[in-house]
Amino acid sequence: MKKALGSSMGGEQSSLDMPLEKTWRPVVAPPSNEETTVEDWKTHPRLKKHLQRFLDGPDPGRVLSRYCTQAQNLDPEKLLRIAVHVSAWVALLPLEQAALSPCGGGEDVNQPSPVQLLAQILRLRGRAKITDWLHGVLHLVALRLQDVRHNVQGQAARPWMELRRSMPKAIWRELRTQRPAIPTCGKSKVPCCHIAIHRFALPVALHLKLVTCKVGSGLFIENRKNI
Repeated sequence: MKKALGSSMGGEQSSLDMPLEKTWRPVVAPPSNEETTVEDWKTHPRLKKHLQRFLDGPDPGRVLSRYCTQAQNLDPEKLLRIAVHVSAWVALLPLEQAALSPCGGGEDVNQPSPVQLLAQILRLRGRAKITDWLHGVLHLVALRLQDVRHNVQGQAARPWMELRRSMPKAIWRELRTQRPAIPTCGKSKVPCCHIAIHRFALPVALHLKLVTCKVGSGLFIENRKNI
């Protein structure tokens, strides 16, 4: 499953082909301005990156199958992170492609479409609190589901309706009570921004390693001595 990229680093791999536990990394904060719009989210570099990596992969069907299999065994934090990836695909892919299963028929649970995979992940979420990133992208998904409800009929609408039933109820409440803008993380206790890493007097590479942890919707960096 691992694919070497022809880059100057030689051994660098595509994150879609690497084991999920090896792909987690610090990420930029979601849009947090109170005037953030739907278009700000649709054009955000991080979401566009998720989409482009999926489209550029040699075998998107393999990626969907792997996510489907691994989702069964992931802890809530990692499950919510892949939910952001899949939500970006569902929100930004063309309608037909988002609902298209690699096997063509759509009945094989091990060969889901992006829409079916997202519905599965959201069901597995249980009571886990969604992150600011997932909150925002699911807002885009909900807007797409509203379009589908009016424009897609019959058999083609079935996977979308299944996804609709799997969506967090809070997303729908916000669509009814707020203008169609993406929820922001302005109310989070930890600011949604990059955390500055100060330079140390000692050679950091030799004596310290940086461990990134999530706190609420933000990030902090812990300094830990190598053993």
